[in-house]
Amino acid sequence: MINSFGKRPFMNSATDYLTRTSSATRKLFEGVESYLDPLRKGIEGAVFVSEGSDPAAFNASYGTWAEENSRQLEQSKQAQSEFVAELFAMAALCGAILEIAHKGIQMHSIASTLSGVASAIVGESSAARQFAIGREVRGVPIGLIIYAGRNQHAHFDEAKLSRVNQAVFDHLARVPGFEGVKDPAVDLARHPSASVAHNMTYLLGWRDFAAYSRDMESLLTRA
Repeated sequence: MINSFGKRPFMNSATDYLTRTSSATRKLFEGVESYLDPLRKGIEGAVFVSEGSDPAAFNASYGTWAEENSRQLEQSKQAQSEFVAELFAMAALCGAILEIAHKGIQMHSIASTLSGVASAIVGESSAARQFAIGREVRGVPIGLIIYAGRNQHAHFDEAKLSRVNQAVFDHLARVPGFEGVKDPAVDLARHPSASVAHNMTYLLGWRDFAAYSRDMESLLTRA
C-alpha cells in the first residue's frame, strides 16, 4: 500500500501505526486534562471531614465549617457546574482515543488464547475475537473494553448494543459480593443516550498518554 506521497508503505506495522497516531493521541489526552484540571483546582479545599457518628454533632460541625469555608464551597460548586456542562465534550475526546486504539487493534491484533470470561463474552463473534487480548480489568481483557467502549460511544444514541458489547458492560458493572448491585459508572441503564467513553478510559487507567502508550505497545507489539 502506497501513501498519498507515493514514497513508502503507510502504517504497515503496529509500531508505525502507534508512531503516526501518537501526536494526535497526545493532543487528545491534553484536551481531556484541560477539562479535569480546572475541576481539581476548583474543589481544592472544599472537602469536609468529620469524626464520630452523632448526627447532631455532625450537622453542627459541618455548619461551622461551611460558614468558615463559604468561598471555597461556592468555588467548588461553580467548578463542578462548569465541569458537568463539558462532560459530553470530554466524552468526545475520550471516544476519539478509544477509536484510535480500536483501529490499531483491528489492523494489527495478534491472536491469543481466550480466557474463560473472554470466551463467554466473545462467543461466536469473529469481529470481537481479535480484541480479546491484553491485561485484564475486572476479569475482562482490555482489548474487549476498548472494543465495547468504542462501540458504545459510536452508537450511544441507539436503543441497544449488540450482544458482545452489552456482555462486556454487564461484566464490568458487577460488584463482587453484592448481588444485584452495579457500578454506576458502567451501568448503561444509568446512561441512556449518553456516551460513557470517559468512564471507560478511566477504567482502563488511561489518565495520560504514557499509560495509553504502554498498553497499546503491549497489545500490538508483543512477541
